[in-house]
Amino acid sequence: VVEDEYKGTLYEKNGDEMSMKENELRSQLALVPHLSILIDEVHHIQNKENKLRLVINEQFNKGNTTNIVGFTGTPYARRRMSVGNFALKLDQIPSTIYHYELKNGVRNFLKLPIIRKFESNTETIVRSALDDFYATYYDQRYSDKRKTKLAIYCSSIDRLENTILPIVTEFYMSKNLDISEILTFHESSSKDSQVEFGKLDTPYSTKRIVLLCQIGKEGWDCQSLSGVVLSGEGDSPKNMVLQTSCRCLRE
Repeated sequence: VVEDEYKGTLYEKNGDEMSMKENELRSQLALVPHLSILIDEVHHIQNKENKLRLVINEQFNKGNTTNIVGFTGTPYARRRMSVGNFALKLDQIPSTIYHYELKNGVRNFLKLPIIRKFESNTETIVRSALDDFYATYYDQRYSDKRKTKLAIYCSSIDRLENTILPIVTEFYMSKNLDISEILTFHESSSKDSQVEFGKLDTPYSTKRIVLLCQIGKEGWDCQSLSGVVLSGEGDSPKNMVLQTSCRCLRE
């Protein structure tokens, strides 16, 4: 049995070029004076055995790190902690010392949302959203000439192509609009669609209606969205409805 001298440390001993580069980078970080470490999505490293957490802890012990700051839009951690004879159930990351709630950002640096909720069939919901978008936002432009857009989330590619897309296409034809303004995007989309999705938030995009499946629920910043549509119960996981619908809030 050979003991792994690199276990639980900054370094790995795989012998490949990538490991050598990573170890060299980590060695250089240990030499940076007054190092600050900023961690995005910090809720992913709550587990003590998390590899990144081990690296950060080891880096902190080098003595050159002055502060470590973590950021998260998901400040909760479903886990139990034992304290003596007691078991505590934690709903929030224990190291959270400052939080800024979403509602405080509205009217500050976020758009003021108008939320419409009603129970009906998919066609009625989507059609109503399209009518509202066309009447209120279609002719508007942002200051840099970006066009306003409406995102419609779909639970599956089949629902996107066979249920939602026909409704949107029929609406466009009824208004004599150019159906090339409709973009469908999912994991199996063509490279051309990927390019169009990538440039959506630019003045060069001609797309106005964006049909999405399993993409864009998080990590997508499209400031020219004027609205988001969830027309079916499965179009977004219940614990991500707020996160998904808030794609249209960013200024």
